[in-house]
Amino acid sequence: MSKEYGTKTRLLRIMKALIEQPGFYTKRKLASLYDVSIDTISHDFNALNNAGFLLEFDEKHRYSFVQEKPFRQLQDLLHFSEEDQLLLYQAMELIPSSDNRRIRLKQKLAALYDFRKLGFTYLSRPHLNKIDQLLLAKNNKKQVILRDYHSSHSNNIQDRQVEAFHIQAADNTFQAWDLDKKEIRHFKISRVSSMEVTEKDWEFENHHQLLTTDPFRIADPNQVEVHLSMEIGAKNSLIEQYPLSTPFIKATSSSNSFEFKCMMNHRFIGIDRFILAHHKHILKIHAPQSLLQHMNKLVSEFPSF
Repeated sequence: MSKEYGTKTRLLRIMKALIEQPGFYTKRKLASLYDVSIDTISHDFNALNNAGFLLEFDEKHRYSFVQEKPFRQLQDLLHFSEEDQLLLYQAMELIPSSDNRRIRLKQKLAALYDFRKLGFTYLSRPHLNKIDQLLLAKNNKKQVILRDYHSSHSNNIQDRQVEAFHIQAADNTFQAWDLDKKEIRHFKISRVSSMEVTEKDWEFENHHQLLTTDPFRIADPNQVEVHLSMEIGAKNSLIEQYPLSTPFIKATSSSNSFEFKCMMNHRFIGIDRFILAHHKHILKIHAPQSLLQHMNKLVSEFPSF
């Protein structure tokens, strides 16, 4: 390969290579790829480290960026949750199919989404410190105390001691083993006042099993299938408020009628509030029977005004 790369261009290409294939390139491979000496690559790595892009290597001296050190400059640009991505795709569908810009925009969004999956800490949220504390606890397998957790389910504020094993910073959520409840719980980062990493090691790692979440972002190993019929008003609100529900909504043969069929948490958290808020546009609750009983119980508990 001819020496066509200046220092700046080579640094950018090295960054791109390490991002696209972390843990693949050694200094020797990069030197061969860009037709420079290994010492030159070492100088390039020093420049990246000095700029805040820290590197690490495995036992075979294959390099990657340190995942726990966030890329502050990039993450404000690359923060797309699944809901954001879905909404953007829907907006792109409004561009005429004959317009090449639609294809280019989708390709760019796909590229950003793939980069987001690499595992770097997300920094587009003001609670960066809480995310970093969670990552610290997870990586060191330490228990963490959630100070003043605001729980919507129990309707109280209290400390929770947990073992956080799955963190989705972009979605403001994490899954953890709750030491008091003795089960896996799904938490929202924004509902925690502060995090305190303890010196206590994980004790229940054998129970750390990732739970599937429903479109309302509720994790539950005992999901049940919910089947509703609704008018367009409820359909629109469901998609706008909970974009992940979109694939589960189908038009029926009747005008202004749509069906929603999806696996949901068995306690119906989220879907019950949605039904109450849009009851005028809910045509029928087909299944399960336990959802009908749950809704009737909620209505019977309404206070008199």
